[in-house]
Amino acid sequence: MAKADDTRTQELQHSTDTIRAILRNSPDAILVLNADQSIRHWNAAFRHLFAYTREEIPRIRFFDLVTKTDHDKLEQALETAVSTHTPRRVEITTQSKNGRFIEVNVALAPIQENDTLTGIVCSLHDISQLKEVERLKDNFVSNVSHELRTPITNLRLHYDLIQLNPQKQDVYLARLGREIDRLNNIIEDLLHISRLDQKRIKPILAALNLSALAAQHLDDRQSSAANKQITLTLAKEPIVPTIQGDARLLEQVISILLTNAMAYTPAGGEIRLISRFKQEGTQKWVGLAISDTGVGILENEQSQIFTRFFRGQSAIETGEPGTGLGLAIAQEIMNLHQGYIELAQSSPENGTTFIMWLPIP
Repeated sequence: MAKADDTRTQELQHSTDTIRAILRNSPDAILVLNADQSIRHWNAAFRHLFAYTREEIPRIRFFDLVTKTDHDKLEQALETAVSTHTPRRVEITTQSKNGRFIEVNVALAPIQENDTLTGIVCSLHDISQLKEVERLKDNFVSNVSHELRTPITNLRLHYDLIQLNPQKQDVYLARLGREIDRLNNIIEDLLHISRLDQKRIKPILAALNLSALAAQHLDDRQSSAANKQITLTLAKEPIVPTIQGDARLLEQVISILLTNAMAYTPAGGEIRLISRFKQEGTQKWVGLAISDTGVGILENEQSQIFTRFFRGQSAIETGEPGTGLGLAIAQEIMNLHQGYIELAQSSPENGTTFIMWLPIP
């Protein structure tokens, strides 16, 4: 009999050790709640996710972690789990001790002994990143649909106008051509950002001079700038360090920044390209600043300018065509080069300055 008891004790100890190992190594936060939803047991993943100390956790209830808007949803799921004696899943938003909102998928499993609820096991899987991806996807589909609808509607309109009034087909065909160009630009931008996201664009690095690259691009824009009565100038240092970069991709960044500057700089304005240098710790950087005397970017919009499809108030008011993808594409290209784009300053009084920074090897 004693031998059987020893075997039983060893089995229980082994089971206990196994459960502790599962709790300790689980990537998901796991709680065991009392019947009043106070926390009886927890694992390390819970402490790391919600930033509470061991001393604080016993003093909080599970509902204290849940945003008020989701209290009813959680309450209903708990009631269903208890009344049906079956596990339930529910997606809710919780809040950590430091105020961070965390979206979680919660599995609720009631513990019952002789039809009495003695506890509830809760497994909390952090789905915040998945939800963010869903939101980005929904915004992407919504924005693409909106951007495509306008040129397609105009194409249909002018096609009908040609049918109704053939004498003015030259006018309508010119407008059709512009809408086709606009539609093509949207599709090209979408394809380009998609290829960047999928890591299908690999920069072919070679030694190049950023100032020389800018000078070449500036020459190509002089005619267009003259038509808009805008002055383009390049001020450079006597010696600009060589960097490693893909000339084709970096030209695209310069083109995007220069196109934006020309779009929002009125006649009589000036756009200057200036070489810059800086050192942060042991890393040295070479930069190209593109400064304009345009309308500037509203202060409350400056944090959103690299957001895909974002178009500011100036773009809306002026009716300037665009997809809102240019700066996002430029920033992705700079990331491929271990560099970045900085909005150095922007105001209606002083215009806007963007700086593209690249590391010096």
